[in-house]
Amino acid sequence: KFKEGTATGSFDDAVGALSEAAEFKYGKVFKGFAGTIGADDLERLRSHPDVEYVEQDAVVSINEYVTQSDAPWGLGRISHREAGSTDYTYDDSAGAGTCAYIIDTGVEDDHPEFEGRASQLTSFASTDTDGNGHGTHVAGTIGSASYGVAKSTSLFGVKVLDDSGSGSFSGVIAGIDYVATDHTSRSECEKGSVANLSLGGGLSDAVNEAAAALVESGVFLAVAAGDSNDDAANYSPASAPEVHTVGATEDNDVRASY
Repeated sequence: KFKEGTATGSFDDAVGALSEAAEFKYGKVFKGFAGTIGADDLERLRSHPDVEYVEQDAVVSINEYVTQSDAPWGLGRISHREAGSTDYTYDDSAGAGTCAYIIDTGVEDDHPEFEGRASQLTSFASTDTDGNGHGTHVAGTIGSASYGVAKSTSLFGVKVLDDSGSGSFSGVIAGIDYVATDHTSRSECEKGSVANLSLGGGLSDAVNEAAAALVESGVFLAVAAGDSNDDAANYSPASAPEVHTVGATEDNDVRASY
């Protein structure tokens, strides 16, 4: 790619001096070219004052798709425009190369449905295991073999709620802060990280700011709308504008009672 504002003459001279003719020349999206470049040409281009960078070509391909028959209705609803299907169709990567953080009651990471992809990382509550089941359930919805949306994602439990399902805003913020640091150090998250907060309380500027900062760090953050059949603007972190706030429907596409 040549630098913006490069004169046409300079571009033509550089491309014309190549040992092999350029395969493609670009002039609209940016000024540049593609082709087979030998070592000498590569060195000349890298030192050329008008060249911004040289990038290696790569292969792109269409996705292959897999269908899970007799899937839970929620999975079928994700991959079909109309309600009623129990076939879940998804691309064959199934979320491989991504990471999902479950900020909840913990995750039973040795559950066979997780196929060795789950880890209970840390706890900001009284115990470090899921004595409630809610966090494990959420992890299953995200990435279990039979019930998960992304069946090959890596699942990470961050416990901020005790075994009764309760916790504090301060603990939730600690969990969010942990994820903001942890996700940047994991090679298995090369395709990106998401976090899930299926919890909430009253309005909190501190929780909303922490959630916004997690999003700013590069994590896609999904949170429950409130589970109270009420305006999500009355709850945190659901009211934070930076997060992806999620409500619920029933199998007939009617809004859930909660």
